[in-house]
Amino acid sequence: ACPDSRSATMTVANSPLSITLGDNNLLAAGANNLTYIKKFDVAVADAAGNAVSNAQISASVDLRYYRKALGIDVVGDAITYTSTPFICLNEDTNRNGLLDAGEDVNSNGVIEPRKADVIISYVGGQVTGTNGRATIQVEYPQSVAYWIDYAVKVTTNVAGSEGSVEKLYLTQGLEGDVTNGSFRKPPYGSSACNSPN
Repeated sequence: ACPDSRSATMTVANSPLSITLGDNNLLAAGANNLTYIKKFDVAVADAAGNAVSNAQISASVDLRYYRKALGIDVVGDAITYTSTPFICLNEDTNRNGLLDAGEDVNSNGVIEPRKADVIISYVGGQVTGTNGRATIQVEYPQSVAYWIDYAVKVTTNVAGSEGSVEKLYLTQGLEGDVTNGSFRKPPYGSSACNSPN
C-alpha cells in the first residue's frame, strides 16, 4: 500500500452540448406601443445532433455600448445618424448596476446606458421542449432603438456538460415608426463620450 495514496470521486459528463441562438428579422411593438420586442430561438443538441429536451437554459443580456449623435434621419430606406455617432463603452464597468467611483465617464451623475434599458425574459419557461428548443426575448423602450449595442448570452448545463453561445445586436425600431419615432431624438446626448451633453 502507498502511504501517499488519495481517493477521489469523478463525474463522467455526457456528450458535449451544442447550443445555438437564432433570430429572424421581425420586431414587435410591446404593450401600449411603448416598447419593442425581439424574440430568439434557443436550440440545444448533443454531439450527435439529437435534441436535448428538459435542458435548463440561463439567458442574460449585457449592454456593451451606447451611442451619441445629433439624432436619426432616414435616407431612402436606410436609417442614418444626423452626425457621426460616438460609440461609447458602457459606463458600468463592473456591471453591478451601481454608480461606482470612476465610472461616470460623461460626468452627468448616472450610469449610461441604464441596466433596465434592455431586459431579457423567457417565453414559456427556461426548459427546452422535446424538440430541444426554447424561446427568449429582449424588450426595450422605443426611445433607445438604434442607440444601444447589446449582447445576448445563453448557457445550459446538463449532467456536467456545458454549452454556451453569445451574439451581439443593435436595438432597432419598426419601419413604420421611422418618420416620427421617439428614437429620432438621442436619449444619451450628442457630444463626445466624456461629455454630459
